[in-house]
Amino acid sequence: MQNRGDRLLYAPSDLIQYLQSEFACWMERCALENPAIEQPEPDQMMRVLTQLGQEHERSYVESLRQAGAEIYEIDSRGGFQATLAAMYAGKPLIYQGALAHGDWLGYADFLVRVEGRGASPRGGESRFGAWHYAPLECKLAMNPKPYFVLQACAYCELLEQVQGVRPQQFGLILGNGDRREFSTEDYFHYYRQVHRSFMAFMAEFDPQRRPLPRSTDHGIWQTLAEQVLVEVDHLSLVANITQNQIKKLEAAGITSLGALAIATLSNGLPNSIAKLTKNYCGKQGFSLVARATVLLMKFLLPPADKPHSGLAMLPPASALDVFFDLEGYPLADGGMGLEYLFGATYLNETIHEPVDESTDEQTTQVLKFKDWWAHDDTMEKRAFEGFMDWIWERWQRDPAMHVYHYAPYETTALKRLMGRYGTREEELDSMLRGGVFVDLYRVVTQGLCVGTPSYSIKSLEQFYWRKREGEVKNAQASVVQYFQWHIQGHVQGQQQRDGNTPEDSAILREIRDYNRDDCDSTQALADWLRSLQTLAGISYVPPSTAETTPETIPETTPETRADLPEFASQHRQLKEPSPAAQLALALLEQPSSETSAQSSAQSPAQSLGWASRSLLAHLLQFHRREAKPFWWQRFTWLVADETDLLDELDCLVGLERTDRLPFRPTPRSKSWAYEYRFDPSQETRLRSKTTCWFFPQPH
Repeated sequence: MQNRGDRLLYAPSDLIQYLQSEFACWMERCALENPAIEQPEPDQMMRVLTQLGQEHERSYVESLRQAGAEIYEIDSRGGFQATLAAMYAGKPLIYQGALAHGDWLGYADFLVRVEGRGASPRGGESRFGAWHYAPLECKLAMNPKPYFVLQACAYCELLEQVQGVRPQQFGLILGNGDRREFSTEDYFHYYRQVHRSFMAFMAEFDPQRRPLPRSTDHGIWQTLAEQVLVEVDHLSLVANITQNQIKKLEAAGITSLGALAIATLSNGLPNSIAKLTKNYCGKQGFSLVARATVLLMKFLLPPADKPHSGLAMLPPASALDVFFDLEGYPLADGGMGLEYLFGATYLNETIHEPVDESTDEQTTQVLKFKDWWAHDDTMEKRAFEGFMDWIWERWQRDPAMHVYHYAPYETTALKRLMGRYGTREEELDSMLRGGVFVDLYRVVTQGLCVGTPSYSIKSLEQFYWRKREGEVKNAQASVVQYFQWHIQGHVQGQQQRDGNTPEDSAILREIRDYNRDDCDSTQALADWLRSLQTLAGISYVPPSTAETTPETIPETTPETRADLPEFASQHRQLKEPSPAAQLALALLEQPSSETSAQSSAQSPAQSLGWASRSLLAHLLQFHRREAKPFWWQRFTWLVADETDLLDELDCLVGLERTDRLPFRPTPRSKSWAYEYRFDPSQETRLRSKTTCWFFPQPH
């Protein structure tokens, strides 16, 4: 957005900002028209993403040049006239082309010459002749996002005004190098709707009427948005509340945290609110009261129909327990991501010899830390296997041992790595079935209401742990730090880095210390939760005793039933690998002279041979591996709290039996049908005749 004195000029990025946050868009214009308002600087993560985006764009340009493409780059001083001249000259590929019409201007990454007519309603050739231009945008993300498409549509409209015809297609170059083409007409009408809404928002702009920050991403205005929400006591400050729940509360006249707390204490939550929303917001209302009374806590007992929940999910301690945390770098390999640090805290027994004959030897348990590092795919596979082998060996020694983590990121990443590298499948499956992994986030959110604005482990640490120290204080900071370390080697060379291990690199040492803090904090959290478990008189309930009966599971095969947790074997003995699995392992075994497909010592033929073997090995059990996420997702839903599934489009929650008696759906049906009602405002992808499973059985 630019202020030219007598008028404002808009860019496609303003349209995207408006779509993401009306508050940020409003603040942008206020800062533009009022010099007294200081525009915040982008945070470190934003700067990292900008730098990576620029590198991705430069890398693509270089690949085009190496392929012999003719690229006409527009000098920033030449601008619009230079771009127009290049288009009239029929240049095949224009880089950083400038486009303008009316109150809009923009700089497209690439303008690609397309032979033939465009898609304008006017039809015919462009003003340039028998060709026209279409936009091609470089994006760092691995998958197309809606605002990428809207931005490209904005360039299509600007091009239509310049060349007389609208491009039939536009393209995106994604972070992994994939090129995706999209039909302009499929998205143009939606773009025009957003465009009209944005222009109306600008026309109605009033510097005295600031909109509320209703979304979660406000860009550089994020800190101010959070301050505004605190000032107005907004409902979005309730931990884990959804926009849908906020709308229902506001419709019922409850528009602030104070109003929610009062309604909770007086049992004044109206019956017009859906049951699940009412239950959830009632619990959070107690949390607000707790926040105002010096962080008092309220225990939540596990519901009778779901005994394995809350504090009842916390198993007794074992001497071989592990407390696990991953550090990931989501920006690696064009967005493929890299789990670069596997960290684990565990208790190690230390035996102290007697000082003299009158004393006995003493045993103390000391927290130890173990880490596995990975800076590329080969190291990531090795680190994953090393960690899995380590916890598998501990589980074999003690079946009561568990791996504790906070939030589902860790188990999700392990599943992804298992599928990516086709290794440790049976071990991970067995441990998942055996309930080895314990998510303390679920224990906390289902078992407690606490007076904190969120349920992050950093927010909870004030109850049970010390204040953190060090440069790296959160996951985003660790990503930024790892990027700084990574870019040192990329720009200055490996020899110019401050080191390649935590022992000789200050950056990696800071990240390791942060990861160890997370692991130690998870261990302290487990101990604290056990003390609350005892105080509340709640006993551990193993998942196998949860009240799920065969009647709640749809008609299916014995093999399918065996995949359900209540029927799954929890044996710790690995099955004999199938012939296909044995062949896959043999194919993946490299001769000692080989290191990796990327080794500079390998000839092209050797690299191709290894790539072929690797591809064949992974194809052998492809379908079996691809089926696992299907079941994992259903297991996740099975143990989730109903309120966590409110925004899950493939689930319906809060079901209640109607008064209708069981009936046969058709005259030939041998089974009985039961009718349930649900909140029709819940968004869902389920349709008539969709086969559904009940977990647990609704009452």
